[in-house]
Amino acid sequence: MTRSSDPSRIGFNAVTTFGARVVASIFSVATGIVIAKTLGPSGKGTYNAVQLLLSLPLAVSGGFGAALVFALTKRRQTVAQLFPALGVLFAASLAIVWVAVAAWSAYHGWNVVTIALVAAAPAALVVSWQPGYYVGTGRLRRMNVQSIVVALLTLAAVAVALLVLRTGVAGAVAAWIVCSYLLAAVIVFDAVRGGGYFHRRELRERLGELTHLGSQSALNTVLGQVNYRVDSYVLVAMLGLAQFGIYSVATNVGELLFWITRPVATAVSREIGSREAAPAAYLTAVTIRVCAAVTTLAALALFVVGPAAIDAVYGTRFSAAAAPLRWLLPGIAAFSTAGTFASFFLFQLGRPFIVTVGNVLMIVLQAVACLALVPRFGMSGAALSSAITYVAGAVLNTWYFCRITGLRARDVWLVQRSDLRQVWHIVEQLVRAALRKFRHRNRVTFVGAPLAVAALRDALTRYGDAKRRSHLSSTAEATSVEGLCDAIRGADAIVRIGDAHPYATFEDLLERQARGAYRALEAARRERVGRVVFADVPIEADEHPMAVAMAAYVESLGRLYADKYGISVACVRESRGGNRLSELVAAALADRDLHFTPYGPAARKGAQGRRPNAFA
Repeated sequence: MTRSSDPSRIGFNAVTTFGARVVASIFSVATGIVIAKTLGPSGKGTYNAVQLLLSLPLAVSGGFGAALVFALTKRRQTVAQLFPALGVLFAASLAIVWVAVAAWSAYHGWNVVTIALVAAAPAALVVSWQPGYYVGTGRLRRMNVQSIVVALLTLAAVAVALLVLRTGVAGAVAAWIVCSYLLAAVIVFDAVRGGGYFHRRELRERLGELTHLGSQSALNTVLGQVNYRVDSYVLVAMLGLAQFGIYSVATNVGELLFWITRPVATAVSREIGSREAAPAAYLTAVTIRVCAAVTTLAALALFVVGPAAIDAVYGTRFSAAAAPLRWLLPGIAAFSTAGTFASFFLFQLGRPFIVTVGNVLMIVLQAVACLALVPRFGMSGAALSSAITYVAGAVLNTWYFCRITGLRARDVWLVQRSDLRQVWHIVEQLVRAALRKFRHRNRVTFVGAPLAVAALRDALTRYGDAKRRSHLSSTAEATSVEGLCDAIRGADAIVRIGDAHPYATFEDLLERQARGAYRALEAARRERVGRVVFADVPIEADEHPMAVAMAAYVESLGRLYADKYGISVACVRESRGGNRLSELVAAALADRDLHFTPYGPAARKGAQGRRPNAFA
């Protein structure tokens, strides 16, 4: 693994996720502005109270989402193996939420908030697993697109409910719930489509594994959610929903800083969990110090322009949010790296207890500070309590991380010259990739025997208008990785066509299949080609006793490069008499969410993680 390729890929994932989060957050902020201007502090407080109370059960299910990432990355399990266990956990979580809300409402009565909790719970529980599923399967692009679309739909639905239908806060909450169900339906569809056959016989084993790690992660997520929202809970109890509505503006604006760090933490979680200990610690330290530097600069800018922005966007009724915002910023800047620390403790070490202890200590500290400061200083007291707690949490995370890894605190927080070079390299690669996308069509290079290449190229142009959308070229099979790098330079995708002959010797088969596949994947890694498709000619198992072994080797090698280096890999082959090889190749080239697809007809469906079927 080279440092030159990995930072570029991680940086690209981080930047694209950051961009998607920014766009989605802009739509979410716009939704809050519509609610604030239409319903005022009281209405905004009620709308945010629904999400605040729902965040506790979602924190529980989100903890099992972290276990899902661990199972998909460190344990190398498939979605098909985990799907039944997730269904059991979903049913149990939903039952607990409904029983708790019903018990509360039996004594205090039903209102908009409690009704909304019951209605939104099923969809919200599914959505809480979205990051775990898409991060664990390496499908960040899909998750990012969903975030943008749902945020836009929510804005449109809330605007129609408030400005056109005049339905008040109940209509705004209902619009948000409907959009949550749409997102949940898409997530379930993706999981069922890509999960394969359910392994019911492994239900007890998988349920035990997810419960063991997920219960600890869920506890951490709940404690973390309480840690983030202790000030809000105390404020609602002491000052009411109207003051909470104003304070929520301060927290929403301050947490814009999380736009910087949370996408990066999402992008590196898979890498931190799948690497060895020393490289994972190095990646964690680099990520934290770069994000901390950028976040600090952004906090200084927000400290200056934040109050004026609140008046301009939300109106003078929310001007009182300026003071708590400025108190919050130092703590948010210090604690914005907590997600990256948690990724190392959870996915690399598998020790959620570390996060648990830290959250408990922070909750106690923040609760005591809030009870002491809120009665005297109001909203500013709540903000000051949070800032003190977040700084203490950052210090605690740093101390334990350095103790485990042997690194120094300066290695974690002080930017180094090499970091600036890596950031510049990532920006340079992104700019070049963007320019290439604007200037050229997709470049697909075919590698293999000339006759087979020519036949597949001619057939491929009949599917999806590939000839109009892509620039198709071909090159002869190179005998070295360096030679193939020269031949494919500038390509966006490689299609390698196998050439196994019924009477070839084992050495011929080894050269044409195994070594050729390695050269194609290694050249793609070095030249940063994002997609490799292996298209093998029809052969039968009885004609080639070693062909099955070679097919399994090529598939395993493709999965390795897909998991370790982020290259999208598809292996497609038709049985003798089949005539759909070009259709399979076209589908693999067009699949935007492709991570890894094995041999067989499963490739047509874009399935991931199924067992090898070399002669379908």
